[in-house]
Amino acid sequence: ALGIYTIGALGDFFKTNPLYATIQINASLNVDFFGALVPVMIALISIPIFLKNVQSPIRKLGVAFFAFLTFAFLLLHPTDDGLAGYPLLYSLIASAIATAVNIFPEYLSDLRKRMFTSLLLVLTCVPLSLLSVDFYYSQFYSVSVIGGNGLSDGIFISTFYAPLSLVGVYSVFTYVSRTVWFI
Repeated sequence: ALGIYTIGALGDFFKTNPLYATIQINASLNVDFFGALVPVMIALISIPIFLKNVQSPIRKLGVAFFAFLTFAFLLLHPTDDGLAGYPLLYSLIASAIATAVNIFPEYLSDLRKRMFTSLLLVLTCVPLSLLSVDFYYSQFYSVSVIGGNGLSDGIFISTFYAPLSLVGVYSVFTYVSRTVWFI
């Protein structure tokens, strides 16, 4: 409520908060700060941590990125206004893929470390795969904004909900695997 009051009292939102405005790359391509740059910065921070903590990280990163990119192209579709898709479903599928890449073939060994590396894998591949899809479709629009209010709103939303969906996927996997283990 305080933010709405402040924006209403101070005038236009983009004039009072220029950080939220888009950054113009050229005449037909703009980049949204919170929609694209913040998730990419999170991905760039997560990559070296992932590479340090995983055995055979390049193979896992390559397999996961290819799978994430495939599902990003399947779940996003172009409209007249930009790209539309299902960012929450995408983050759930991405969490399942990251879990599968990091856990198999050793199911129950050191689940905390594997959950952490799965989180890093999701935080790395989700923004980069959706950014790749945005860059691919940006050539088909006269003026496109990568990120929030342009092509795909899903970059920030999927990156934001990926840790939550990963916790859900890991909870279900742990519960099912331990139940089967006891039987």
